[in-house]
Amino acid sequence: MAKTKEWKERHNLSFDPAVWALLKTLKKIHDKPISSIIEDAVKSMVKREGYNIDYFKLMALAEPCDPEEEKELTKLLESIDSKDLEDYEVDEFEI
Repeated sequence: MAKTKEWKERHNLSFDPAVWALLKTLKKIHDKPISSIIEDAVKSMVKREGYNIDYFKLMALAEPCDPEEEKELTKLLESIDSKDLEDYEVDEFEI
């Protein structure tokens, strides 16, 4: 069975020259695209810092709202866990 190519979004990013040099060196060492190195680093940070990934899943689905409503929703979202999200699937945030 042929493997289908995973779709990814494209974005233009700017880095400090020293960080860019580090990324290029890591690319050579690990034989991976810079985008994969950045993606792995973000996933590691989310795990290391203990961020609630469920919060990010719901925010990806949320519609824009006014700042006061956003504060209330953020407070509620920070108190949820994976069981509360069983009916929602946002695969791109699985780590």
